[in-house]
Amino acid sequence: MKKIIFLFMIFGLNLYSQTNLDYEFKNPFRVYETDKYYMGWQDPRAFIVRLLFAKNFNVEKNLTKISPEANWDFKSVSLYVEGKVASEIMFYRNKYFSVGMGAGMEISILGRKNGLFDVYDFSGQFDLFLDLWLQNLTGINLKIRFIPMYHQSTHLVDGFKGDVHIRSGSSYEFAAISVYYYINNFTIYGGWEFSYNTVGNSPQIFRLHTGFDYRLPLYKEINFITGINLAVILD
Repeated sequence: MKKIIFLFMIFGLNLYSQTNLDYEFKNPFRVYETDKYYMGWQDPRAFIVRLLFAKNFNVEKNLTKISPEANWDFKSVSLYVEGKVASEIMFYRNKYFSVGMGAGMEISILGRKNGLFDVYDFSGQFDLFLDLWLQNLTGINLKIRFIPMYHQSTHLVDGFKGDVHIRSGSSYEFAAISVYYYINNFTIYGGWEFSYNTVGNSPQIFRLHTGFDYRLPLYKEINFITGINLAVILD
């Protein structure tokens, strides 16, 4: 397996409302002073706006599955770029639990040494979730998220040859549970996902993941966030 080295540049452009002491449900967006500590900023499932750059990204497996006969040029790939636009809204929230949904879109691009960029993937996601806030029940800085349905799908065809049969068409729905614990500028989290509906050339069957974020305040609401996310995936 090739060594993968990631350089993350993540921009959090989340929509927020209210303060952490105001639990009256006024509008559907995130509560900034609380919610920013109870998500995995390095977790690819997080519904946040981000821009990611990676080197040595192993694209050969996925591209070969899309079209094994194609003459893919892997040697000239120099950079992998992924952009995501996403957010969450709440249907109801109080200081003990919240119910809502998340939605997002991702586009992945391969940068080549000759200055050209290939669109590698385009995907969409949405989910329904229930959050249980234990800090107001037990005094522990813990959130448990239950996801009965998370939909992930890719929608990309070959736009150069005009052949819609050369495509990436993975789609799956899964249930998941995640736990987030905050202590001393660290957010520690983990969870599992199990798919119950899979279609396409490389759908995910099972995912077990864990990670942490460290938050260093710089100026007012500007923070430096670093961390790691690890996962075991069966597809």
